[in-house]
Amino acid sequence: MGDLREEQLITTYGPGSIIDLLDYPVLIQSASYWLKEEKGNNYDPVNSESLKIQDLAIHELVEKKLVELTEGSSFKIKKIKGLMKPPPEANEFNQYLGTIASKVITAQRFPRYHKCLKCNTLSKLDKEDQDTKCRKCGGKLEATRWILTCKNGHIHDFNWHKFMRDKTNCDCDPADNKNGSSSLTYRDSGRSGTFRDIKLRCETCEKEVTLSSLKNDEMRCNGKMRWFKDTSENCGEILKFEPRGKSSIYVSETLNKISLPKEDKFSDLNIDHSHVFDMLRNDNSKDGLKTILSILKVETADIDEYFTWLNKHNESSDFLESNKNYEEEEFRLLSSDEAISDAEFNSEQIDLTNSKFVSSHFQSINKISRLKIVNALLGFRRAFEENSKFHAVTTDEQFIPAVESFGEGIFFKMNNNLLDDWSSKNDKNVDKYKLLHSLSHFLMHEFAYVSGFSITELKEIIYYQDEGKDTGILIYTSSGDSQCSMGGLADLADAEKIESIIKNGLNKITACSNDPFCINEHQACFSCLMTPEICCNEAPQEKNTKLSRAYLAKITETTPFFDIEI
Repeated sequence: MGDLREEQLITTYGPGSIIDLLDYPVLIQSASYWLKEEKGNNYDPVNSESLKIQDLAIHELVEKKLVELTEGSSFKIKKIKGLMKPPPEANEFNQYLGTIASKVITAQRFPRYHKCLKCNTLSKLDKEDQDTKCRKCGGKLEATRWILTCKNGHIHDFNWHKFMRDKTNCDCDPADNKNGSSSLTYRDSGRSGTFRDIKLRCETCEKEVTLSSLKNDEMRCNGKMRWFKDTSENCGEILKFEPRGKSSIYVSETLNKISLPKEDKFSDLNIDHSHVFDMLRNDNSKDGLKTILSILKVETADIDEYFTWLNKHNESSDFLESNKNYEEEEFRLLSSDEAISDAEFNSEQIDLTNSKFVSSHFQSINKISRLKIVNALLGFRRAFEENSKFHAVTTDEQFIPAVESFGEGIFFKMNNNLLDDWSSKNDKNVDKYKLLHSLSHFLMHEFAYVSGFSITELKEIIYYQDEGKDTGILIYTSSGDSQCSMGGLADLADAEKIESIIKNGLNKITACSNDPFCINEHQACFSCLMTPEICCNEAPQEKNTKLSRAYLAKITETTPFFDIEI
């Protein structure tokens, strides 16, 4: 799996997803198998320390969210060990990690049905089989395009040989149908783009059937969870016949948080606090803590304070009370009027007095020249709908895969009085959050033109509360070294530059190449405000929704937020 970046294993290709390797596709297995500390499983607990992310606040946010998401699941999560980066590929730069190279990230071949590109023979391979050539003619094997899924998140091979037997009574193939022994062929003419083009033929008895006869069949799910080494659960839902490349086959659910500067001296202590929690269960006393710290070879002069601090956090995994409180802390940090210089966070508020336009629309703007983002993979769904079943990335009391990245950004604190005035001018028939979301996408598009970053490298975080406080937008990137030198985005945090960028952008979005359809039907499209899914911070089923060009520029009868004459 060395061709995958860390970020890809947290978003697009996490456990439960299908990835097309050079020779064949595979299904990534649960992180329970490749985020381990035990010796003898291609993993050394000493070396794995370098992969752990020590951020107790985000650890507890992730834990609380997983407890909530898995409440009705067959595999409930009550506690996690911590956050850990996916193990990297061993190379000359990280030889000390030795055997925890690509073999650690386990996967099995899926789908297992393949057809030969030369003779069209359709055969079923073993999940551990590494054949790439047809044993009958030597042609290249290609995985079939179609698979089965259900709304409860299970995924299956379509049994092509059973389908042939059921429809034609053909019983020519052996039971195993292995590579080189099958007589069934698969051909897709591609003439009409329908199932009628896909034809199965037995070369022994010459019986044929097209896939169009599948439309009246009702197949039921057996509940297999193939990413957990074929573990099963009760299901029985109707299976859907779908292409394996469909975007809804794997919808990851992540928790993306800014790492707050550590104000508590014990938060920065080089130790896995959750490990200490577990060890204290046997002897929750100060003497027990001294023994544990001695075993772990950690020294601290404040044993009494550390013992009190540990028990405070160990009694309740949600000491932050709610995610909203954490977001309030993020907002306070991002909008601070005092310059902050920390190893993981640098911020300063810029002067808006030299631009009446900018100062009239924003309360303040902060240049964030450095910030640390922690992105943790919670699990996935097989559909964009909220009622689709959530599957956790791992099992109870295991590590959760996460990545930490450094980046830069610009934070816009909104003027809430101005938002209220804009709403009143439109007789309150407008949605303030929709305005913020439209503005956020608008800024990403415009910054992409001038920053040197592509649109896919920019992301948003929107802060909004109905009470009318903590309202703002963070546009950031954590991919500086892959696109251009650091500073390409943060250096745009200048009042005159931002005025020019916004005004030029407003002139562009007054007309869209998809008008009048765009403004009349959807109010936004990919030619104007919509962005790639990776940029939008909304829930998977709500990405690129709640957008309107008319909220920003004068296009319809709606009074726009920006007065371009200022």
